[in-house]
Amino acid sequence: MLGDGVVLVVSSDIHTEYEYASLSARAGAMAATHKPPHLHMVMVPNPAYHPGGDFVLNRDRLTLNGSNGVARTTFGNIALYRTSLFRQLPRGKKLKILPFYRDWIARGWASGELFSGRWANVGTAAELASLDSELLANDLPGIKATGVFNVNYLRASERNVVHIDPREGKTRRRQDASLEEAFAEVKLADLSPNYDVLSVRAGIQPFV
Repeated sequence: MLGDGVVLVVSSDIHTEYEYASLSARAGAMAATHKPPHLHMVMVPNPAYHPGGDFVLNRDRLTLNGSNGVARTTFGNIALYRTSLFRQLPRGKKLKILPFYRDWIARGWASGELFSGRWANVGTAAELASLDSELLANDLPGIKATGVFNVNYLRASERNVVHIDPREGKTRRRQDASLEEAFAEVKLADLSPNYDVLSVRAGIQPFV
């Protein structure tokens, strides 16, 4: 299904603020040669549930075992792959990917980088609920402003229609600008898991 080249594969059960566009240059460099690295893995600091990590990131290369006290980091489930890596895999069969990672890294085929920003694995309903609570708790105050602008132009065939003074001519242009609404909203509390919240607004807002 995949042609020759480099592809980005991201697990669907993670939440992250990683900038995927930052991989563009790396993907281009990999596509320009057939030499290693054949995969580039984004690593993250070890989460509490996986303190031992997965692989050692030494500068920009991944190894199975570290030296000089270099600690392991955890694979963040974001990686660039050369599609030729998958060419020999059996079709229609469920496989464990970890043995392949170990083999590719042992061959010196893998590069990596460390991302220390927001990243979370969402593997269970409890982890999803915890992430939702964390994200809602960090909501910033909402600010909204809506302006209105109106231009009115009138042209008559005779004088004294658009102006009392005939010297003003037969046309009239009027421009109006106003602030329709401008308010800030701050969330005070979550009322239910269904995103029902208690909030307060202050400012100018229309009646609806």
